Amino acid sequence: MSHPISDAVYDFIRSYQKRHRIPPTFREIADGCHVGTTTVHYHLKRLQASRRIRYTKRRARSIILLDEVQDE
Repeated sequence: MSHPISDAVYDFIRSYQKRHRIPPTFREIADGCHVGTTTVHYHLKRLQASRRIRYTKRRARSIILLDEVQDE
């Protein structure tokens, strides 16, 4: 089931990547969504569990939007 903040985080990641051609950092997501980094971590875990994204812990800019990988 979708959550409004998870959706906002996902939408931010998507728009950031379109503008900058690289994934955002956790801090950039937190600033862009007006939440703390702990909240970002929680919602990234939710997005990963729902198979919308994939990322590697402790690795900067490692977020991959899985629906875009399938589209290619």
